[in-house]
Amino acid sequence: MKISLTLITVSLALSSSLIAADYYVSAARGKGKSASKEKPAKDLGNIIKKLVPGDTVHIAGGTYIGRGGNGSDVITVPVSLIGGYSDDFSKREPWGAHRTIFTGENKSKNFDSSTRLLIDLMKYKGKEMPKLLVDGLIIDDGPRNRYKG
Repeated sequence: MKISLTLITVSLALSSSLIAADYYVSAARGKGKSASKEKPAKDLGNIIKKLVPGDTVHIAGGTYIGRGGNGSDVITVPVSLIGGYSDDFSKREPWGAHRTIFTGENKSKNFDSSTRLLIDLMKYKGKEMPKLLVDGLIIDDGPRNRYKG
């Protein structure tokens, strides 16, 4: 009886660590990796390594050029990315007052000219996958281009 109770406790502890979380990102107010509503992250790239399947990332309106100006974000787990929030996350208007724009400037030494946002889920091929949602993001690759005269 004592062993089975311990196993149940361990199982519950492990499963609770896999519960999806909500993260918050704001170009205007963000400071780092906390990504809470009160202390949002500055860029999606600051929290990508934290994300697990089923997480939701709420992104305030603003222009995002990638962590460190690198111009590219790669996500390898199914998550929900929802843009268009006010800076305090109390309102959402993605196509009006709170447009969330993912772009790049091609000015940083570490600029990556690959896709601005890549969601690579190849490791889930043939497996059941949690919901994937991308809503309220504007992907603008214009400033990322390089032209020769």
